[in-house]
Amino acid sequence: MLFRSAALYASGIDNLLVEIDGAEVPIMDGSSAPFIAAIDRAGLVAQKSPRRYLRVLKPVRVEKDGKFSELVPFARGFRLTVEIDFPTALIGRQKKTLDLTPESFRDELQHARTFGFLKDVDHLRKAGFALGASLENTVAIDADVILNPEGLRRSEEHTS
Repeated sequence: MLFRSAALYASGIDNLLVEIDGAEVPIMDGSSAPFIAAIDRAGLVAQKSPRRYLRVLKPVRVEKDGKFSELVPFARGFRLTVEIDFPTALIGRQKKTLDLTPESFRDELQHARTFGFLKDVDHLRKAGFALGASLENTVAIDADVILNPEGLRRSEEHTS
């Protein structure tokens, strides 16, 4: 859902009511691109009320089980730093920092899909998650092998 809600940011939308007739948001091709394209086709309607913003004035950190998320002040917009570390050579530790704007999201991230491990599929599906996941919309990993016949679609899906 993260990349699909990021499609709203990439389209400049900050006030929207979404009604879904189903158990989960359609996964489409696994990226934000189809959602951004649909929003672009539909167009936007400006509202008369001024936008309200939150400003991060001091660091805010949430930590659990050695993992954390943190907001820190940044004077020039929104800088995102994301780091992952998986015990597989295919992914390992990766870090990306991006000054996030609608344009940078569209240029660098909108086509990236999520990934998942084959060993987790049964557990996720029994819990009601990843019901629409397939090799057409998810980068599937088994140990240190990408299972998708076509491999990765774009450089944003890189694993190093």
